[in-house]
Amino acid sequence: MVGRVAARRWSLVVVVVASVAFAGAAGEASASVTIGSDLTAATEHGGDCLNGDPCTWANSDLPGHTITAPFSGVVVRWRLEGSAMPGHTSVIFRIIRPVGGGLFVGAGSAPATIGTTAATYTNSVDLPVQAGDSIGLDGDLSNLLVVTPNSNGNAQTVQWSPPLADGGAPRKQDTGHNAEELLLNADIVAPPTSSATAAACPGGSGATITVTADPDPATGPKAAHYRVDGGPEQVTATTGDPGVAKVPVPPGVHSLEYWGEDQLSQQETPHHTLTVGCPVPVPQATIATLGSLSETHNTFAAAKGSTPLTGQTARSHPRGTTFSFTLDQPATVKIAIQTKTKGRLVNGRCKPDSRRLRHKPRCTRTLTTATLTRTGHAGLNRVPFSGRIRGKALIPGRYQAVFTATDIAGTSRRRSLKFTIVTR
Repeated sequence: MVGRVAARRWSLVVVVVASVAFAGAAGEASASVTIGSDLTAATEHGGDCLNGDPCTWANSDLPGHTITAPFSGVVVRWRLEGSAMPGHTSVIFRIIRPVGGGLFVGAGSAPATIGTTAATYTNSVDLPVQAGDSIGLDGDLSNLLVVTPNSNGNAQTVQWSPPLADGGAPRKQDTGHNAEELLLNADIVAPPTSSATAAACPGGSGATITVTADPDPATGPKAAHYRVDGGPEQVTATTGDPGVAKVPVPPGVHSLEYWGEDQLSQQETPHHTLTVGCPVPVPQATIATLGSLSETHNTFAAAKGSTPLTGQTARSHPRGTTFSFTLDQPATVKIAIQTKTKGRLVNGRCKPDSRRLRHKPRCTRTLTTATLTRTGHAGLNRVPFSGRIRGKALIPGRYQAVFTATDIAGTSRRRSLKFTIVTR
């Protein structure tokens, strides 16, 4: 049979029958689709494509006569049913992309060897394809045999025109002869899909992303990609099928952008967004507590240096007396240096004692000589006190230091220490 075919050398064109099964519903991973022939010769017969018979020119620029990808994805395998003559077995599966003006550019190709026995040849590939790309053949097609016999019962030789000068795929030879069928198809795998569930409140601070890949055995879920609040892209590998990945987020409420990836390195588009996390409870403010008041000396003479009115609490013991106290949290501490003197009660107020008021009831007046302000820290605080304020020593006598701590919640109750200033 091969000898009869070789002697005949009809000028025929490569044709396929287009048959597309479309992807599944949006939101679920679509099953791979097969475009092109169903490889059943009994339902696909030769005909004159130029006269309107339902066949499709492979790699043709005729509108409506191409095998076209219905969506973007990856071609994972292609099949060719036929055979080749000895010495002419090079076939290239080619994805071509229209660029306007009836021209094509090669967008990917995969070579294969076709045997001399009529059979269905399956070739695994990973060729990205875009919606609208055409799929066909290239290579040494001048002696490729088709499966379907012609009207005389003989297999037919298929001829192909030379490649285009612009590097595109070959075109048909328009000879006017009937076109025998070259049975060709390709399986396209759709990108993955994903969904996510935020961790429940209270305490939720992450999300679980589920990646569902096309059920074609050539692929499966691989990873979950995500960004938190528009930050850098992060990737977490999935486990299982569908693939599951747990992604952390910081405490608080955040925006999570996420998308899936499959084993073919296809990444889902468009991406999804989800609000995740729980509001962080604001701690209730409490008033600072003063405790453990003490002093190194309760009787001392004024030192040479003045005590500054403001500053930080000290953590070491200087010379002279030192006030000590504890705080359960940071606070501003005021220390009022007070002394008591005699007075006379006038209209409910204790006035300074004088000869004019000598007939009024006696009372005791509290005078604040100075107020020290310190920024205190949680724990033990120490405040050196020299007994000298603004360069002037306190008058010898009895005094008290009254302590209060203030924070955003309010002011603590008063605590006091007594001390006596003496002369040297």
